Amino acid sequence: MIFSPSLCRAARALLAWKQDDLASASGVAKRTILKYEIGAQNPYPRTLRDLVKAFETAGIVFTDAVDGEREAGVAEKMQLVSKESDDGLGRRR
Repeated sequence: MIFSPSLCRAARALLAWKQDDLASASGVAKRTILKYEIGAQNPYPRTLRDLVKAFETAGIVFTDAVDGEREAGVAEKMQLVSKESDDGLGRRR
């Protein structure tokens, strides 16, 4: 997966995170995040890994682009509900 500035912004939007929230969750400086998202800086690979890990820990899944079929994207992980905790309508008890 290629982690791009637009994927970073999209993942933050899904989580309703501000850049401060991502900085806190990832340990990456807010200024670095800001510069990356506007395309003014290309962070070190380690920094990008820290950003991706913070998003994945918060429940974000990144999808790869498939030539001619779809662009790379982001989504929230679906939470599976076990039958023991399900009320029959797909809700947790």
